[in-house]
Amino acid sequence: MRVFKSNRKNKASNKSLNELFKNIDLVQIKSDGVSDDKAISNDVVLTITEPLQIQEFHRLIAIEEPKEDFYCMCLGDYAIELLNNNKLESTIGFHHGVSIRYSKWSGDAGLKYSNEILEFLSDLGLKEPLKEKQLEVLRAKEAEKEENNWLKNSPSSFSKYRNEINDFDDSYFPKLLEELKQEYHNKELLIISLLKSLGTSENLWSGYPMYEEISQKILNTFKLTDIIDTYLKSNKQNILGIGLGRYIFSWDFREELKKESKNLDINLLDNLEQAFKSIQNEKGIALIKKTKKANMLEKTKEYAIRKHKSVNHKYDNFDYDFHLNMVYEVAQSFIHLIEEDERETVLAACWVHDIIEDARETYNDVKKETNAEIAELAYALTNEKGRNRAERANDNYYKGIRETKNASFIKFCDRIANVTHSKNSSSRMFNKYKDENEHFVAKIYVPECKEISEHLKKILNT
Repeated sequence: MRVFKSNRKNKASNKSLNELFKNIDLVQIKSDGVSDDKAISNDVVLTITEPLQIQEFHRLIAIEEPKEDFYCMCLGDYAIELLNNNKLESTIGFHHGVSIRYSKWSGDAGLKYSNEILEFLSDLGLKEPLKEKQLEVLRAKEAEKEENNWLKNSPSSFSKYRNEINDFDDSYFPKLLEELKQEYHNKELLIISLLKSLGTSENLWSGYPMYEEISQKILNTFKLTDIIDTYLKSNKQNILGIGLGRYIFSWDFREELKKESKNLDINLLDNLEQAFKSIQNEKGIALIKKTKKANMLEKTKEYAIRKHKSVNHKYDNFDYDFHLNMVYEVAQSFIHLIEEDERETVLAACWVHDIIEDARETYNDVKKETNAEIAELAYALTNEKGRNRAERANDNYYKGIRETKNASFIKFCDRIANVTHSKNSSSRMFNKYKDENEHFVAKIYVPECKEISEHLKKILNT
């Protein structure tokens, strides 16, 4: 509803409304409201022709004459057409069972007998307005119940500013912050209360009432590290985990999350995931899993670079991460070939595909630093012992690659990176790769790698 200053039109009045009903012998109600003083729809949902019924409708549509003009923001639910001898005399907009609009008025007007007119229309066969009003009453009661529950789990200062929190004017905010400082002796107690408040909601991610945003707004005044530390020192109740997860993964925090993701260690994310599982919140669970994978990718990259540097492993004249990054970039280009929920794992494995073979790490080392899935891929991509290239890359080696899901894909990425570098640097290895390509592809080929194998062949033949 919008309040505005009066224009030159007359204010809504029962006197002017009574004038509209003079000599009216037919009332016709159409769906979909009024635009430009005309019914939007031609769908007639109720016709009133009996004089006594028209008289009663006229009585019940009386208004509470407004002291201040206002407008509902929509075009209405129904159009009420008043006719005399089948001639349309005027059209009135009917809004949500509580107000009406007439084009000659300077604003809308609330109905004096809202409930009675809805019951009257229902008795005549137009039942939807009454049903909608009854549902609205139930929704309002449920919303009040939810708000009271939210207040019960929020700082008590929120109750004092209940109306202001539900308004768009935030001039009250500095006063609220001062009262919260007096209510809580230290910031940790306040943070716990705010997390509990955020964790109390029927709709965590969308469609939640505006008042729930106040907890996030106050949490924004703290450093994320302080919020996380406070949670970790707490009893880690599910409601606190839900609140923290909701805060971290909210739409408004998305840019900050990119910078702060390093502070989200695996134990914290496990706790938050468990909290969302306790209420079976699929979106929360999915967000946690996605973040775990993204963090694992960054952690695996740092681990690989560190370990290859520790043994002074080089790629021609470059540090070895030059090659690892090339493999990663090739994988990114073809990552659509990998199932969506396995992509971060495959990208992470690109960074450690040589770590057992060349950086003195073991399977268990890789598993401890990353996870079992990444370690399995690194192990599958590790050459056998051998005196020469052929012995190291023997049939058993290739068999292990083919039988480990996604290992062939990474091996193709590795070969494409090597071929591309040898071609760009005019290395003799380019011809070696070209000569052995048919044998190489046959040894590691799986149907999912058709596209990437063709790309390799194209590089070698152009």
